[in-house]
Amino acid sequence: MKTKWNHTVWARFLAFILAIMVTVGLFACALVVIWGINENWYLEEPDFYESWLCREAVYEDINRVINHFDSDAMDSCYTRYADSNFRFTIRELDPENGRPKATLCADSLGNMEAVHVLDYYFDIYGYDEAEDRQTLTAYELSVYLRDPIHTGDKYYSFRVLFAQLTHFRMQAVIGCGVFLVLLVALYVFLLCSAGHKNGVEGPVLLWQDKIPLDLYLAAVIGVGVLIAAVMFQFVGYNPFATVALLLGAVLLYMILFLALSMTMAARFKVGKWWRSALTWRISCWALRVIRKCVVLLRDLLRKMVQGVSLAWRWALGYLLFCVVGASLAVFGVADGSGFAAFLLLCLGTLGLAVICITALQMKTLKTGGEALARGILDHKVNTTNLYGDFRRHGENLNRINEGISNAVEERIKSERFKTELITNVSHDIKTPLTSIINYIDLLKKEPQDSETVRGYIDVLDRQSQKLKKLTEDVVEASKAAAGVIPVNLAPTDAAELMHQCVGEFAERLEKSRITPLVSAPQTGVQILADGRLLWRVFDNLLQNVCKYALPGTRVYLDAAVSGADAVITLKNISANPLNISSEELMERFVRGDASRSSEGSGLGLSIARSLTELQGGAFDIGLDGDLFKVILRFPIHGDRVHLPPENGRQEVMAIFARQKEKAQEKTEK
Repeated sequence: MKTKWNHTVWARFLAFILAIMVTVGLFACALVVIWGINENWYLEEPDFYESWLCREAVYEDINRVINHFDSDAMDSCYTRYADSNFRFTIRELDPENGRPKATLCADSLGNMEAVHVLDYYFDIYGYDEAEDRQTLTAYELSVYLRDPIHTGDKYYSFRVLFAQLTHFRMQAVIGCGVFLVLLVALYVFLLCSAGHKNGVEGPVLLWQDKIPLDLYLAAVIGVGVLIAAVMFQFVGYNPFATVALLLGAVLLYMILFLALSMTMAARFKVGKWWRSALTWRISCWALRVIRKCVVLLRDLLRKMVQGVSLAWRWALGYLLFCVVGASLAVFGVADGSGFAAFLLLCLGTLGLAVICITALQMKTLKTGGEALARGILDHKVNTTNLYGDFRRHGENLNRINEGISNAVEERIKSERFKTELITNVSHDIKTPLTSIINYIDLLKKEPQDSETVRGYIDVLDRQSQKLKKLTEDVVEASKAAAGVIPVNLAPTDAAELMHQCVGEFAERLEKSRITPLVSAPQTGVQILADGRLLWRVFDNLLQNVCKYALPGTRVYLDAAVSGADAVITLKNISANPLNISSEELMERFVRGDASRSSEGSGLGLSIARSLTELQGGAFDIGLDGDLFKVILRFPIHGDRVHLPPENGRQEVMAIFARQKEKAQEKTEK
């Protein structure tokens, strides 16, 4: 990994030291600028005798002179200031008019030129022995300084310093700008470098960044307060000591500020800086404990409430409501104020709100139950505004919906797979079966000398045709049950179609010694159906009659209108005992003769029912001893109308023609 010099420790340390040095320069320049602005150096010629530096030195000497005067040690005071630039005069003031009345002490000015700096007034307590009381005497202290200042004392040093400061007052303004820019640049560099370590990709926490943030802030604030306390404790009248203390405090505060800024920058770069705080960890732990306690209490209360039946809960709630209401009423009568009435009104409003919310929740559940009853499986009960037992009941309704939807989906998937399997298997069977039938036809066309061989060939032909019919029935039954057969509904005269179908089966019925009796209104029975599929239903039913009806009996076919439905009924006497239920007889591959001695696959009734239901009709079977009855119901379609040439009748007539051609071919053979 490439080394970045700004991520190294020495670069940060050097920038930190430079920032401290620049802070010193900025402090010095700012001090000069502030001092100059305060004393108007930039607009007027600076005057040392009017400066803050001179006055601070004068006040220091004034305090010393007053102390000597109060202790009657003026001789040592005169000696101290004999060769200095400081001179003074003390006068006693008249208590009545405040004017000087006597000069008590005077430091001789000699022949030197002096400047009157200021007059200082002070009081000294004394004791009058004659009157035996405490006295207070006012004095005036006039201060003078030599002009010019001579060498030898602090005033000369201050005068030289003042001259230097006033000489560089304009340069100090420029220095403030330069040092400020440098300090900002170094500060930005330190913030950018914080949180990075040479040789490590991405921001990391260094040793000081791993200290808990709140402890770090507390330490910084504590050190800052301690610095301020020490500074205010030792600041005195000496201006140099004051400046030195200020500079030290500024440097210490700058060190703390830079360290705090760098650690905060590093924590921000790493992210989730608040998690390092000790208070955050304690708060999280406390919240976890409180949350667990709340959960335990909630579960305990829930178990206690759930242990009580819903009726008892409502009864207890109503009892509590009555007790509170009665208490408020009694309190209102006894107190005579309107506050109890207001509380009673609030209680009534609360009760009304509970009743309304409960009613809305019950309405939501009622809507969900009605949707479930209508079979709307995609309807979901919104449990957001449901509470308690209502929420659980809504969730149960949703789970019932989901269970039914999953079951329906699985059923549809199973039916689809079953249909595909039957279709594929039937297709695989039909391919070799077609070859067998073709070769049987070829064998039948060859000369055959033996009657036995011809009999074998006839058996093969009959059984192969039966197997072909069974394969077609299986495919049709699976498609009809799955609802994948296309349905083209059109106005159809069911009575006329029934007559045609009976006429088509006249030869077979006569061969089976079955007499058909058809009953239908002269105006016909108009229904909305697919003529091709309805013909297939009649065909299956009449085939079933030919196979299983008792020879020498009659079959009754009735078509009538009953209310809003067209009812088609077929009745016949079974040749074999019907010792099974109608539901079992409707199943696939179930036949009326248990011995299976007759032809048939047991799919005719199942196919007929599926085709009827695809057209919107109903298919029912009734058994009464040996009486077998089929009832078809279709909604009627208005008045009797003439069918257009493009409707299902044309398809039916085409079927008639094809079946007649096949019958003629068989007769010729």
